Amino acid sequence: MPKNILIIKLGALGDFVQSVGLFRAVRKAYPDAKLHLLTTKPFVAMAEKTKLFDAVHIDTRPKALDLKGWLAQIKFFKKNAFDIVIDLQNTDRTGLYARLFNIKETTWIGKAKACDIIVNHQSDPNLHIFEAHKKNLEQAGFKDIEIDDLSWMAEPLEGLDTPKRFMLVVPGSAANRTVKRWPVENYAALCQWAVREHGVTPLILGSAAESDVVQVIVNECPSAISLVGKTSFGQIITLGQEALCAVGNDTGPMHMLGQSGCRSLGLFPGFSLPKRHAPYGPNVKTIQKEQMADITLVEVCQILGSFLATADR
Repeated sequence: MPKNILIIKLGALGDFVQSVGLFRAVRKAYPDAKLHLLTTKPFVAMAEKTKLFDAVHIDTRPKALDLKGWLAQIKFFKKNAFDIVIDLQNTDRTGLYARLFNIKETTWIGKAKACDIIVNHQSDPNLHIFEAHKKNLEQAGFKDIEIDDLSWMAEPLEGLDTPKRFMLVVPGSAANRTVKRWPVENYAALCQWAVREHGVTPLILGSAAESDVVQVIVNECPSAISLVGKTSFGQIITLGQEALCAVGNDTGPMHMLGQSGCRSLGLFPGFSLPKRHAPYGPNVKTIQKEQMADITLVEVCQILGSFLATADR
């Protein structure tokens, strides 16, 4: 029976939260093993809060000539002598780890040729990445794998003045991926529609780096409330549990909201792969057009209108 198991999952936010159900399946299969996670600094606190891991380690991702960093990696793998390593990142870097650190006593599961159990998580481009990972773990003998609803993460909405009827709006994206944003004037018009036609207050989520975008929306729709920089990850889950619906771009908070069960609409440009990487949950829909500006306000309002009608029943 394995005593020491390592899961590798470095990020990003959407990928990480979608992996929690995979983590849980490994823990369920080996309840008495010491379960380790190798991740990056932004996800340490979240990983610890799952209470699934006995130890969470930070991967410093040493560069090619970082001798000290690579020696630390060698020491890490040698010291822990893992019985099983499960690579849920499946990048060139983690494939290199398999080539460098896989020893005879370890069963390494991943897509790299150096793995003992080789899985192909790219085998079907129409299969969502969670389902692909699920199939891979089932191939390795794991069972009862389900997407996690993240309810363990929920935190009280202390300090947030939330109205009774609200929808969540996520108009931002990573600063270097602004091409993934639906035009801000469309979000402003959408918020006006929600207030006028449905009596719903838009609550806008985002980071401080997106405050300029959010301010445009609030200026055009004074009934909208900016929560930019005010919410923890846990509060985002609670908001998702209580919201009538949510709409936003391809960005981390939308993945969290989808898993929380919130009726969610994700907006995607042509170069994205929503079949593969959309938010994953029981009430998620998507719209994809070649350019984000090609997505019409009418299309978005139709879907959100159906969400709101369902919520009011």
